[in-house]
Amino acid sequence: MKRILLLVWILGISMVSMAQTDSTESKKKVKEGLIFGPLPVVAYDSDLGFQYGALVNLYFYGDGSTYPKYKHLIFAEAAYSTKGSGIFRLFYDSDQILKNKDKYLRLSVDLTYLMESGLGFYGFNGFETNYNTAFETTDEKDYITRMYYRHQRNLFRAQADVQGRIIGKKLRWVFGLASFSFDVNTVDVDRLNEGKKEDFLPDTITLYDDYVNYGLIGTEESNGGMLNMVKAGLVWDTRDLEANPNKGMWDEVVLYTFPGFLGNSENVFTGITIIHRQYFTLVKKRLTFAYRLGFKGVLGGDMPFYFDPYMVTSYSLTANRGGLGGASTFRGMNRNRVVGDGFGWGNFCLRYKFWYFDFLGSPSYLALNGFVDMGQVFQAREIDPVIKAQMEKDHPGRYFNKSADAMHYSVGGGVHFAMNENFVVRVNYGKVLDTQDGTSSIYITTNWVF
Repeated sequence: MKRILLLVWILGISMVSMAQTDSTESKKKVKEGLIFGPLPVVAYDSDLGFQYGALVNLYFYGDGSTYPKYKHLIFAEAAYSTKGSGIFRLFYDSDQILKNKDKYLRLSVDLTYLMESGLGFYGFNGFETNYNTAFETTDEKDYITRMYYRHQRNLFRAQADVQGRIIGKKLRWVFGLASFSFDVNTVDVDRLNEGKKEDFLPDTITLYDDYVNYGLIGTEESNGGMLNMVKAGLVWDTRDLEANPNKGMWDEVVLYTFPGFLGNSENVFTGITIIHRQYFTLVKKRLTFAYRLGFKGVLGGDMPFYFDPYMVTSYSLTANRGGLGGASTFRGMNRNRVVGDGFGWGNFCLRYKFWYFDFLGSPSYLALNGFVDMGQVFQAREIDPVIKAQMEKDHPGRYFNKSADAMHYSVGGGVHFAMNENFVVRVNYGKVLDTQDGTSSIYITTNWVF
């Protein structure tokens, strides 16, 4: 499988920055008005097709009095692949909606449509389920299909969140409403094979199909559904800078519920997310240690399988808010490898800003980072022992391991380019320490992980 992401924009930045003479730190500059950062998106996957599109961050600083904090942010992304994958997103964020001496409101609005022809699905409860690379490796004798650990998912999300102050700028309340439409199905092999002259995907069952056929995924949830959510929480925030803090904390406790009176007739449940983030300056303006500890769990009700990996937080710039595994949670691990009703995770990172310079008249920097990611399922999704025994009898060793979940680990590093402190492009490489979690991955995307 091949995947190529366009680096012309990043390479252009590097070439221009090399011509700068300021090798220590750019002079303090205040930006005014409207600033934007564009980035092309071009990718190719032999099974999922050619992807093309672009994303852009629009920052409005007004008279510059709040710089580097923006007054308004608009993030837009549109990308589509020839085999039916894509992302269409519009995100708005501002704390200027109601702001005077005594009052403050921050509004975030997110409209997102995600189309995924081959979203990772590895079963439930981490190490309790077996991941066998031979099933998806063409030249292995046990090969089934490269899409064995995949399924199709289209997700539409409409969300609005508001934050207000309780004590100064540090303690805030959060309230939000969201509506989700999940369209889930097996992989559309015919579409993925369109235009191919060789190396066709076989028309056979996937792990998702097996879970549906055996009944581990109920028929009422197997094809997705509509969910309407209310959330409320508290945020404690002492960061010196949102985009890449050098010191401070960012903590949150968020309760979210899908009540029956909002139309969640068969999917009534309540959950909680708790996240602690902290940042320490080791060398002023140069070296920072940052870590994040989080937990997502179910407090009551029955959560549908397709919401198991989804993370509800007080605020997120990330479009894909999935479970453990992937660019935003557990780098190096297969996306959504660790999924359960409740899971915890930790990210530990050293960030070194080694080069300050001006790019197109804007203060910018390059930074290196090294990290350790870890996580584990703490609330297992219930697996019917009768069904499990039948699956093991029919296909010994295919679906399950004999142990419950334990801690998963990955290590890695990367490089970040930042312009005006807020627009950040990162390239991260992560490698897992257990082959049950995959091998390694490289990510090219925007923003620091946390």
